[in-house]
Amino acid sequence: MERQGEVVGGFMMNRFWPLPFNIFVNNSYIYPVTIIALLGYGDYALTSYPEKKNRKNCRIIVPI
Repeated sequence: MERQGEVVGGFMMNRFWPLPFNIFVNNSYIYPVTIIALLGYGDYALTSYPEKKNRKNCRIIVPI
């Protein structure tokens, strides 16, 4: 919502990514074991739009 060009209200952002990992186990035979890990991200945007907040946080997490 906008009011005179300012954001009124807030936005909640959540995102999850599954990451598969393969580990090779040697017990007289070599075989792969797949483990799934979850990477999650959550944030609140109270003073800006979610797109602007995501860009700002990305620059903090992954400096260029």
